[in-house]
Amino acid sequence: MTTDGIQQINALLHETAELLKISDKASRRAAARKLDRIAVLASTLAATLQAQQ
Repeated sequence: MTTDGIQQINALLHETAELLKISDKASRRAAARKLDRIAVLASTLAATLQAQQ
């Protein structure tokens, strides 16, 4: 999960940045959904790393 999770987060960050360049409501909503997904992935990754310690 570690490498895959980081790759997913990186891809979502890139997609979010692109969406935020477009200043309409639909793009902002899509960016917010991607940020929520990033938060879930980051939490899962943190829990995975903590469990490995």
